[in-house]
Amino acid sequence: KAVKSFQADRNLTVDGSVGPETLGVFKKLYEVATVQSWLNNLDNAGLVVDGDYGPKTKKSLISLLQKCLVNVYGASIRIDGDFGPETKAACRAVEKGDKGLLVSILQAGLMVNGIWETKIDASFGDATEKGVKEFQEKAGITVDGSAGANTFEKLRR
Repeated sequence: KAVKSFQADRNLTVDGSVGPETLGVFKKLYEVATVQSWLNNLDNAGLVVDGDYGPKTKKSLISLLQKCLVNVYGASIRIDGDFGPETKAACRAVEKGDKGLLVSILQAGLMVNGIWETKIDASFGDATEKGVKEFQEKAGITVDGSAGANTFEKLRR
């Protein structure tokens, strides 16, 4: 009964079985809820942990990116939660071997876009590189495994 209700609420095929379609939607909700909880714990974002990658979650993730660029890298940009030209210009590239908050933000961005399937651990290793390449290919941008301004810009969507 609960599965059928879940399916009906999300315009899925209502058959009561947890097949690939239902599992995919559930997984996406779980990944977004994980990021929402992470944002609440790290940045006191005040998000409702509901698995919806809506405007408040997007704005919170971009705001954290901007805070990182200002506080860690010394960028002089507004912290307004909007990814505009000045945020894009301030973005730093991260690649395999890097560690830190910017890598965590990248991993969270991959997660809400359905790419990242593990924990946010602030370490850019093989799994993060693989996720970045998969996302870059999906987004139609240069596939190099390094996350720079173009990758961060596409992740905001």
